[in-house]
Formats: sequence, structure tokens, C-alpha cells
Amino acid sequence: MKRRPQSRSRCTTAPNPFRHRNRRILNGFFEIVVERCGGLLDKFEGNAALAVFGTPAPLDDAAGTALSCARAI
Repeated sequence: MKRRPQSRSRCTTAPNPFRHRNRRILNGFFEIVVERCGGLLDKFEGNAALAVFGTPAPLDDAAGTALSCARAI
């Protein structure tokens, strides 16, 4: 009996013409949400964003603020 070849997902190899546009939209979204929460957006790593809370002005509850921002995202 012949084995049938396994089907491959084309999602990882197919070019996404909207990749750059989607990245700009997500980056803008992250910036707006983090700034509204009182944080500072530091950098983007892949599809994640690194935000800092409690600098340059200290916050009473920086960890709580970061958690509420993560929930908002």
C-alpha cells in the first residue's frame, strides 16, 4: 500500500502582502494602550511589545498598572 504524502500548511510559507501594514497597526495599538495606562513602550520583539511602568516618574503600584495594561491589551 502506498503512503500518501502528509499535507503541509501553507500558512508559514505563503507570503503575506499585508504583513507590514498589520505590524504598523499592532504597533500603533500597543503604543496607544501603553501610554493610556501610564507606561512607556520600550521596544518590539517579534509580535510582542516590551513596556516599562514606573519610569521616569515613579508610580505607587507599577506592577498593578502593568497588569491592568496587559488586561486591556
